[in-house]
Amino acid sequence: MEIKIKKTNFEKTTAIISLIISISIASKWYNYNFINTQKESIFNTPYLSWIIFSVIIVYFFSNLYQLFQLFFLKNKKPEIALIINEDGIVTPHSEMKLLGTIFWKDIFTVGTKNTLTDTFLLVKVENPTDYIQKANSNFKLKQRLRSNLLKYGTPIIIPTKGLEKSAHEIKKIIKTEQQKFKIFE
Repeated sequence: MEIKIKKTNFEKTTAIISLIISISIASKWYNYNFINTQKESIFNTPYLSWIIFSVIIVYFFSNLYQLFQLFFLKNKKPEIALIINEDGIVTPHSEMKLLGTIFWKDIFTVGTKNTLTDTFLLVKVENPTDYIQKANSNFKLKQRLRSNLLKYGTPIIIPTKGLEKSAHEIKKIIKTEQQKFKIFE
């Protein structure tokens, strides 16, 4: 049995919120500085008002372009971020894909680490140096794996932000699947 955990549409939600914020800022700024002529402008020079308004408009159109990309240029199907199968754990769409499958026989525990913005899965393996050696072709990944090993005690860290399941649900799934499949090795 294979369990696939997909990415959510988190980017679309943040792009829509950012677009709404930029529209409200632009409309407030325009109303205050160009329509309401009874009051003095915040900045007494009209050139400065136009420059700031131009920056706000550029921000608005960059948000609009980002939203256009997310809705129309990307593939409609959500990407599969994590595959849990009888062999182990596979991360097909991250830079960790260079590590290949993280086999059940190598995993001895799975933990979580909370930060201010995300929760990470810490997959502690029996032979961390073997997984670091698999990243020989990518120097930056190899350095990050070494840094992860020193900082967290494992090179394999999976971010869970933007996934359809929480870190604790994924941890529970991994533990039950590991118990199922580790028996047969």
